[in-house]
Amino acid sequence: MIRNLRFLRRVNILDIGALLEDVLTAICSHGVENKIAFETRIDGPVLVNGDRLRVRQILYNLLSNAVKFT
Repeated sequence: MIRNLRFLRRVNILDIGALLEDVLTAICSHGVENKIAFETRIDGPVLVNGDRLRVRQILYNLLSNAVKFT
């Protein structure tokens, strides 16, 4: 749980699945270069409260590091 709310700038309800698809599209070319395939299986929307830009950055960092270090 995040205790310091000053880091959460624009908290909204967002669909994590749609956000993940956006991030995967953005880093897909890196995966192709390394012969890595991405697959997601999410049935329906997965809604969470959060800052869209910050959650997107977290997902991007995790996945780009996975590509970089695989």
